[in-house]
Amino acid sequence: MKKFEMDCWEVVSIDGEGKGTKHMCYVSTWELANAIVTRGGGYRDAYPHRETITIFDSLSEMADAEKHALIKSALAKLSAAEKKALGVQND
Repeated sequence: MKKFEMDCWEVVSIDGEGKGTKHMCYVSTWELANAIVTRGGGYRDAYPHRETITIFDSLSEMADAEKHALIKSALAKLSAAEKKALGVQND
């Protein structure tokens, strides 16, 4: 498994009332992000963003990662007392 982190700019479109955003694209530079934002065609904005890309080398790696994410999600829902009762360490 390989993980890559990239610093980039996320360009989003903003609904007319300013309550929600929709991802449009990631770009490498502020200049390109600003060109997309200012070219017209609706309300847009850009934010600095760090994107992590994971590339798996096998199906078993992917299955292990999915299992780990599920365990992490389940443990996050437990209180400290519940974790202690189950004998699970706090991370």
